[in-house]
Amino acid sequence: MHWAKVATALLGIMLISACEPTDKRRATESDAVSAPALHLSALLKSPNDKREYASMTLANGLQVLLVSDPQAQQSAAALAIDVGSADDPDQQLGLAHYLEHMLLLGSEQFPQADSYSRFMAANGGLHNAVTSHDHTSYSLRVNHDALAEALSRFADLFIAPTFASQYAEKERHAVDAEWRLRRESDSYMMYALDAHLLNPKHPLSRFRIGNLETLSDKPDQSLQQALLTFYQQHYSAERMALTVISPLSLSQLRDLVAPRFSAIPERQTVATELTQTAITPAQQGLFIHYRPRIDKQMLFIDFPISDNSRDFKAKPNRYVTYLLNSEMPGTPAPMLRQQGLISQLSATAEPRFYHNSGRLRIAVELTDQGLAHYDQVIATLVSYLQLLRQTGPQQAYAEEIKTALQNQFRFLERQEPFQYATELSAKQLHLPLQHVLDADYNFSDFNPDAISGVLQQLTLERARIWLVAPSLAVDKHLPFYSAAYRQQPISNTQRQRWLTLAEQQQLQLPSVNQLLPEDFEIYYQPEKAQLKPVVEQANVSVWLSASHYMTQPRAELAIQLNSRLPYQSARHWLASQLLLLLFEQQQQALSDEARIAGVQFSVSVVNGILFRLSGFSDKQPLLATRLMTALQQVAINDASLLNVKQQLQQRIDNRDKAYPINRAAQQLSSLLKVPGWSDQQLLEQLTSIDVDDVRELQQQLLQHSQLRLLALGNLTAPRLRQLSLTLQQQLPAASAAASVFQQPVLTPSRAQQVSWQQRSSGDDNVMLDAYISLSDDITDHATTLLLSQLLSTPFYHQLRTEQQLGYVVGVEASRVGRRAMLYFYLQSPQASLAAVGQQFVEFYQQYGQRMARLQDAEFEQYRDNLLQQLQQQPQNLGEEFEPLLDDWLSAELPQRYQQRLIAAVQQLRKVDVQQAYQRLLLEQQGFRVLLQLRGQAQASSPWYKADGLTVLPNIEAFQQRLPRH
Repeated sequence: MHWAKVATALLGIMLISACEPTDKRRATESDAVSAPALHLSALLKSPNDKREYASMTLANGLQVLLVSDPQAQQSAAALAIDVGSADDPDQQLGLAHYLEHMLLLGSEQFPQADSYSRFMAANGGLHNAVTSHDHTSYSLRVNHDALAEALSRFADLFIAPTFASQYAEKERHAVDAEWRLRRESDSYMMYALDAHLLNPKHPLSRFRIGNLETLSDKPDQSLQQALLTFYQQHYSAERMALTVISPLSLSQLRDLVAPRFSAIPERQTVATELTQTAITPAQQGLFIHYRPRIDKQMLFIDFPISDNSRDFKAKPNRYVTYLLNSEMPGTPAPMLRQQGLISQLSATAEPRFYHNSGRLRIAVELTDQGLAHYDQVIATLVSYLQLLRQTGPQQAYAEEIKTALQNQFRFLERQEPFQYATELSAKQLHLPLQHVLDADYNFSDFNPDAISGVLQQLTLERARIWLVAPSLAVDKHLPFYSAAYRQQPISNTQRQRWLTLAEQQQLQLPSVNQLLPEDFEIYYQPEKAQLKPVVEQANVSVWLSASHYMTQPRAELAIQLNSRLPYQSARHWLASQLLLLLFEQQQQALSDEARIAGVQFSVSVVNGILFRLSGFSDKQPLLATRLMTALQQVAINDASLLNVKQQLQQRIDNRDKAYPINRAAQQLSSLLKVPGWSDQQLLEQLTSIDVDDVRELQQQLLQHSQLRLLALGNLTAPRLRQLSLTLQQQLPAASAAASVFQQPVLTPSRAQQVSWQQRSSGDDNVMLDAYISLSDDITDHATTLLLSQLLSTPFYHQLRTEQQLGYVVGVEASRVGRRAMLYFYLQSPQASLAAVGQQFVEFYQQYGQRMARLQDAEFEQYRDNLLQQLQQQPQNLGEEFEPLLDDWLSAELPQRYQQRLIAAVQQLRKVDVQQAYQRLLLEQQGFRVLLQLRGQAQASSPWYKADGLTVLPNIEAFQQRLPRH
């Protein structure tokens, strides 16, 4: 996988490489290339989709989909090819993945290894590449005015890649580092184990990522020769599909694409036809024990199914998983949850999961009691599958699914062009072109035989059942991974026990959904949209804005019981979390009903209790009142509390077992937010929390909170006033709050350097070096955002591509409260923290010289790119809501932070950025927090140390050093 990006608000991982600006053009880009015919009306699109589509096939056989989108904020392109890890030769496992890496390291016309990534960074861009088992995708996104050159660079990668041999060893190590990264993930190791237990003659049963052992010179062929042979055998234009999205007209896009991509060689190669069955009877009827790294207890029941992807109009898999996922009374999930055996249940089906066949999986999160009585869980699911087969497919459920899908497609929300192009290119490989837009929503052919065909495959004889828990006995280790497991056939005794228990179950089919939307009228005009208060009272606040960009019957709604209560102590915070876990468990049926109807909701502890509703607006007020009633009526007893305490304990225990880079980011957040508690403190307090503690917190929250509402979209002021009145009537009378509560964050007021050192349960070392501004000046945030864009590519290229210190490398900018923060991060499987820290410092010093010579033109280009990103219109209502929600949570309304930030960026001068770099990174005049996580593989290696860097013993010592805001 390759990943390169410019700037985000999140800690990203997996940045990658590639080429250099030049004005050279290939002869194939001349006007001599004849323009292929455009086919304009073949695709079935949503009535809400205003984009224009056209397809064409170039002379070399390349299939192209062009999308003219006047609303696109950036242009995007993606190319997919039907070759993946299943095509790896046995002698070079991981070769498809390795080729993906090497292909991006320069081409004949653009030979410099980092010029592709530097071009993207300089033009507001992003690029990515991913190798799957059946295809490989390459994607890019750039500013509109850079599209022509971006396509020239992109095309040349497939026309004449250099496969630069001087980077071969470095990319072998990059692939190896990616493999080591995956070894930290239970989900990936179970994915690999599932493959290992396939028919050994099936190509997916092999190791796929690649590492230093598998990707190496062999006696009869070097790795470089194998790479070139693989490329020649598989990378052919007629096996590729390209998508380009831009505001340009379709004819203009054709004229850009045809001359550039017509030179991709057509080698008339044939895709490998898989004839081997992934799961033969010998691999069916298995009972698998897996011992996870993290503390979790799961049950998976997997069924191999035939590849029915061509039956997308009949939706047989969707029908079956719809009923399996039901949370209606009498179905398995609520019944097992009521028995205290499970906390979650879900079912998914992927018809091409094993390339030429599929898998339907039922995934169950078990409680401790459920682990002890997993036979009962299996029997309940077996009984339900028997019920589905006996009752047969029913038109009523099909109509419910069809209505929900039609509603989604009728008002289909826009996707960001980069993601959309990637998705469309992959779909072109496997779907009729006419249906690449509507296949996921088209349920025009209710086919009982197709549904029954799926149900007939879901039998115990064909099942592969997984039990996942840390306490399980295991006796095998998965090659290339640290996974420990046991595999044995399901015995006749086990099967009979489950069938006998299944006969005792009293299950029923789901009832009718009551939340499907009926009113799709639009109650606002975007051109008249304005943010305004609807209710302003002593203890109630309601804000409303219509969407400025979208005209849809959707809304985003936030409801907050604003309170400082959850933050008064560790016990209060834990009791709040337990209350919400109980709420979520008891409202699974409501959540499922709402989801099917096109509305999602969530609840979390954010400055009190925060509900978020998103989707069709018609029934949102009704749903909101039901949610508030449910919060008041949460049933709290010893048995249910014990289950959620176990869940919360697992979550806290598992923090240290997360990906090391994610653990570092979480630790930084814990250090900077007040109050902060260590995991040990939380676990010590958790054991003694009882039913009375949670009930008391529940009542205090309801009685001593300020009711706040924020809505965006298709909700009117009268409906919101009525909703706020209804919610007030549901809540106990409360005294007026003095002000809106916000969780405090640390606000450093003087230059300091502190280090947090922590041992990690993972193998890799992590360093996260954060620099926090000493003032609230918004100019500091503008400056750090621009610095992150300037620094990302050179930092990545030097530490990852050139020095091979690690696979996860990056630079980001964000905020701590109102303070700007710039941070650098690296996760390494082999470099010591002392070495990594030294390389960070050397980069800061070396780039400081480059920063001093920063040219006006380069500065202006990066500033303009940043402005363009900040000014981009949201692609959907959720994107529009996020910055509004941030301002609302920060109690900044009616001021909009984004508008102020844009103004600050517009005022930035080159000297501002140069001085900020000098001040933060060279003179250490900000507040520096250096996080070091030392992995198990280097348990005795030294920490990084530097003059002036104070090591902190605990969170309390850290937070006592700083004021808070």
